Amino acid sequence: MRIFLISGYSSTGKTTLIERLVPVLIERGHKVATIKSANEDVSPKSGTDTWKHANAGADPAILLGPNSTIIQHSRRLQLETLARQLDVDFILVEGMKQTDLPKLWCIGNASLGDIPKNVRAIVQWEGGVVLRNPPAPILMSDEIDQIASIVEKDAVTVSKLVESD
Repeated sequence: MRIFLISGYSSTGKTTLIERLVPVLIERGHKVATIKSANEDVSPKSGTDTWKHANAGADPAILLGPNSTIIQHSRRLQLETLARQLDVDFILVEGMKQTDLPKLWCIGNASLGDIPKNVRAIVQWEGGVVLRNPPAPILMSDEIDQIASIVEKDAVTVSKLVESD
């Protein structure tokens, strides 16, 4: 199992890129999981049974639906711990821009801004600014096959994880 980040500032197309990238990786024969790193905690809706279970101290509290399973832990798990629980070929993590793992840096239509470590390519949307002397190759968001090839080539194994975010 290998991990690759899709990072960038808010509203730069990270989620849209993942929506386009996941089907391509699946078509290439890979099992893919995604993790969204967020700045806020998400809890079950107040008053629901799962909310009551979590408030009573259950850890984890699990909601088993007819077509899905949602597991809520009362603490943040380390990325490596979470990754080791998944049986997939690739984990795409949205966010964690300061983590020192290989990543695509989404800039959407904005300027480059500060580029963190380990950026393998910069992903830009149509109509974006012209970048001079970028620190990594620039790809347009519709160059999804080339983007998928970067993920396949540069993703790191779970054993190489370094938590910094």
